[in-house]
Amino acid sequence: MNKRQSIYVGHDLNDLVTSMLTQNKSQSGIINSIASRYQTIIKRNMPELPKPDWLNLMRILSDYGIKNIEQAVNGLAGTIADDRQVDPEFANRINSLYFEEKLAILHVSELFWASGGNVSIADCGARIK
Repeated sequence: MNKRQSIYVGHDLNDLVTSMLTQNKSQSGIINSIASRYQTIIKRNMPELPKPDWLNLMRILSDYGIKNIEQAVNGLAGTIADDRQVDPEFANRINSLYFEEKLAILHVSELFWASGGNVSIADCGARIK
């Protein structure tokens, strides 16, 4: 898809693009390369969970704010543990996941809730056991 768009380039993206910019690379090429890498990381680290676990996560994360990704990922287990409907074993299982796996969960949640909850979790990339 060739679709020209204007975007606001935040500090992190600007720093990364600037550090990678050479005569042989365009800004849009660099941004597309970064997005491709991110998608690969998400796909390779998507945890495989039973559908009830995914649905429980989507319920818990329905209004989970993600401004600082490191804080969001590291705070995920605490948010789950604080939910009164959650079995402590479930919270421990999620807490034991690698950082990248928790990031993948947040990615699914963002896609799911961006649709208003009107798509399947599998369509958002969730791997269902």
